Amino acid sequence: MILVRTSLLASKLLGDAWQDLHLASRTLRRSPAFASVAVLTIALGIGANSVIFSVVSEVLLRPPPYHEPEKLVMLWGDCVRCSGRAPVEPGNYSDWRARSQSFETMVAMRAAAFNLAGDDEPERVSGVAVSSDFFRALGVEPFLGRGFLTGEDGLGADPVAVIGYSLWHQRFGGSAELIGNTIRLDGQPHTLVGVMPPGFAFPRSNEMPPAVSAWLGANPQIWVPLVMTPEQAADRSVRSLLVVGRMRQAVSLTDAQQEMHLLAHRLAQEFPEDSPEGDDVRVVPMREQIVGDTRAPLLLLMSAVGFVLVIACVNVANLSLARGAVRNREMVLRSSLGAGRRRLVRQLLTESLLLASVGGTVGLGLAFVAVDVVRALAPADVPRITEMGLDIRVIAVTMALTVLTGLAFGSAPALRLSNPETRLAMRPGVGAAGPTHRRVRHALVVAELALSVVLVIGTGLMLQSLRRLYRVELHFEPRRVLTMNVTPPEAKYPDLDRLNMFYRELYDRIEAIHGVEAVGGFGALPLTGHVAYGLFDIFGRVPDPNDQLMASYQVVGHQGLTALGVPLQSGRMFDGRDVE
Repeated sequence: MILVRTSLLASKLLGDAWQDLHLASRTLRRSPAFASVAVLTIALGIGANSVIFSVVSEVLLRPPPYHEPEKLVMLWGDCVRCSGRAPVEPGNYSDWRARSQSFETMVAMRAAAFNLAGDDEPERVSGVAVSSDFFRALGVEPFLGRGFLTGEDGLGADPVAVIGYSLWHQRFGGSAELIGNTIRLDGQPHTLVGVMPPGFAFPRSNEMPPAVSAWLGANPQIWVPLVMTPEQAADRSVRSLLVVGRMRQAVSLTDAQQEMHLLAHRLAQEFPEDSPEGDDVRVVPMREQIVGDTRAPLLLLMSAVGFVLVIACVNVANLSLARGAVRNREMVLRSSLGAGRRRLVRQLLTESLLLASVGGTVGLGLAFVAVDVVRALAPADVPRITEMGLDIRVIAVTMALTVLTGLAFGSAPALRLSNPETRLAMRPGVGAAGPTHRRVRHALVVAELALSVVLVIGTGLMLQSLRRLYRVELHFEPRRVLTMNVTPPEAKYPDLDRLNMFYRELYDRIEAIHGVEAVGGFGALPLTGHVAYGLFDIFGRVPDPNDQLMASYQVVGHQGLTALGVPLQSGRMFDGRDVE
């Protein structure tokens, strides 16, 4: 008996829902102008929110694609002479790895770039030299082959390499037979032992601080073992390594940070000439490292499109109330025929949910198109932006947002039009819109205007900031300037004399090209974030160890300033007399 009654109740509810849906569809078809405006308004609001949420989901919510990413951290130097996070000296890294107890493993990386030679044209490919247990520390298995074995980063080991999935497909046609064969990097033969999975490119340049991003260049597609001599491993004069650590299971981030702080203090006491007082270590969780400074802008953007959706809901609610003046008599008539207030509210909410569903479907279709546009136009420094898409999570949130939108803009009209006081509309001389109805509509108009004003003011301030950025004086002329990264292989140019000969010949050949006005080199291009600092003194000034002078500097080769269009205020530019 219980089963029969439950089945009958479910059948009745489904029948009532289908009847409400059929009636709502018929009612909206009689008002095509209202339905079209409402659907388009909702579609724009939901579509914009779906696109932005897909970015937020990929960048802020999705965990890093590594094994137990909550245990992965990056260790940075926090030196008094550096601006922000800085790479680590090899000597300090060696001591960290030997003395720290908080980490299960600690690995180092150094940026590199390779001339990949083969049957086709030589290609310049970004890469990284890494510790042999690098892939094991991240918990990432190669797509093909293997990672590095213990000892392959030692002196005298046979050169091996691992390449990225995209390079494997584009350069080598995705041939599995490539594993075990030899490729030539900077003229040196390397045995290819593995291919990494699609999308893997650690460390990504847009997940690093600006200065490090300029140093890394493009995302790496080649990994080789990091080989250092004992002298190089003990060097504390150059910050050249990026360090990743995997914390032990029982160790918290606070514990690791405290231990590294004490270790940095002890090393500063042991090596005072290489570690100035105040130098420290900063332990950064991998998720925070990847997200970087994008959290605040993305949340601000999400709030802005949320305002747009709220304004859309208020707008449609206002339209529904205005349309309700025509439907007052319909509601009174249906009430007189026996429909209770709950039944009327249900019918009106069904209409709102139907509008929201159609608008949400259209908005989701617009989002599918807009995602490709956002991927193409998004700034390159937004991490993981190329992996964004409308996945199951985004679609589920869009569906929930659609239901909430329908309830949001449908509740006020439903409660108003189902009120028994609307029966007064049938009495002669009484208008369809009473004082309460007008007050509700006026309140919605005020809310819509207030939200719109806030959104317009915020947009205006952002546009003003953008305009000021475009008007910043660069002090050089970027038009008609072509740039390229050149890093001669150390094996072929081991000393300064050969390196100078290479650059002189390179400059001469480029200058001989028709249309070239000037050619030169820079240690790093302007506005890339790569800044070098050094101590200096002034002739005639008595040196003071407690008052050392430090400034940022730039290395310029040949006619670099002239080629970049830097205006000369006085004196002369560099020329051939200044090389030595």
